Amino acid sequence: LFDLPLLQKKTADIFIKETFNKKIPKSFIKRKKNKKIRIGYYSADFYSHAMSCLLVRLFELHSRSKFEIIAFSLGPEKKDEISKRISASFDKFIKVNLKTDKEISKLSRELNIDIAIDLMCYTTNSRIGIFSERCAPIQINYLGYPGTSGAKFIDYIIADKILIPKKKQKYYSEKIIY
Repeated sequence: LFDLPLLQKKTADIFIKETFNKKIPKSFIKRKKNKKIRIGYYSADFYSHAMSCLLVRLFELHSRSKFEIIAFSLGPEKKDEISKRISASFDKFIKVNLKTDKEISKLSRELNIDIAIDLMCYTTNSRIGIFSERCAPIQINYLGYPGTSGAKFIDYIIADKILIPKKKQKYYSEKIIY
């Protein structure tokens, strides 16, 4: 394991080029505007997992007057207290673990997701291929993997200035939201 941002960027670039060396859809044709901003959260970890423990309150506190939030559950079903609390915090909780990346991306577009947030990137059971199909006009990497995806199809990464200091921005393919 290496904690060198340059090496992480190079390996991510190589992986993306070798895995997704195809034309990535760049934009969305005219689409119906949602009444509320529709955010999709994609994860295999919607259960008693560190990511879920950190985010469950955020899901519960989303302003429902401005946002509609939809979970795309990529992992096996779990019946613990956190998973129950998380599924109750979403407007829709969709189990998609048996679908292909293309099917999930298509479903996301059909649901008119405005912002897709990948909570995993390159962690165990990740499904970055969903994002390579451009499942939403804005695609964001958040929390699960703090390194760069190396992907042109991931638009942003959410971080703070401790995690990604200004001098390390050059090692990220994404724009950084502090």
